[in-house]
Amino acid sequence: MPLSSWHAAARAAFTGALEAGHPRAVTTQAMARLDDAPTYIIAIGKAAAAMAQAVRDTGCTAPGIVVTHDEGFAEIDNMRCFASAHPVPDARGLAASEAVIRAANELGADDHLLLLISGGGSALLPAPTDGVTLEDKMALNAALLASGLDIHAMNAVRRLFSRLKGGRLARLAVPARITQFLLSDVPGDRLESIASGPAVCDPVPLEQVLVMIADHALDRLDVVARMVPRIAEGTADLPLREGDPALRLVDTHLLASNDLCRTAATTSLAAHFADAARLDLPDLAGDAATLARSLARS
Repeated sequence: MPLSSWHAAARAAFTGALEAGHPRAVTTQAMARLDDAPTYIIAIGKAAAAMAQAVRDTGCTAPGIVVTHDEGFAEIDNMRCFASAHPVPDARGLAASEAVIRAANELGADDHLLLLISGGGSALLPAPTDGVTLEDKMALNAALLASGLDIHAMNAVRRLFSRLKGGRLARLAVPARITQFLLSDVPGDRLESIASGPAVCDPVPLEQVLVMIADHALDRLDVVARMVPRIAEGTADLPLREGDPALRLVDTHLLASNDLCRTAATTSLAAHFADAARLDLPDLAGDAATLARSLARS
């Protein structure tokens, strides 16, 4: 096979992988399968604006809120749009969190909330719990980023200090019905780790999280030292667990993930190479630019 054909096959596989995870494309496809039109939309994450615009482009005119990072910010018709900081939260994220909380609290039994959730939501929507300040959250996030913990462990800790993470947004929206479209940016596609799971139960045992906090000396932070006794005693507001009534109102759809993108790339390569369908592509975690350089050199 000439080199030009190798280039064409590689480019087709790359394009196929991108299309399989394109926020606007997968959201448009999911909207076509949605039986009931939403009455309100909350979009959170780095892909929030793209997903919200895709919903708009289907003809849905429901009002809503969009919370995304500066790079992805765009104004969407009939939506309040917020730019917030990532990976360490800022005051803009706090204002966005308050807007989301107010909107969720105002929903009624006749409402259908559409949640559009993508990566980055943990920092973009800080929403500190009672007894925790924005400055506390900023210090905690900085410590977590320097801790060496993986994303699942970091988000398990974050969920303990939030009013929205770990299913709490779903609880605020009761009695409204919720459909959530998720774009996964985490290894293993664990739903509770995508934006720290605002409408998903927390499966990580509390005792396990407290051990992680101690093992990584996070309890040296003032906010952690203050809150851990309340958390351990159960007097703090804790993430929702499996079987919580609020989560029975949530219908979840994972629209795109690294695994789905890899499958699309493999399918594309199989059209050119007989053995491509048997490729065992490794799971990769880390900074995308660093990993790309490593792969290019290998």
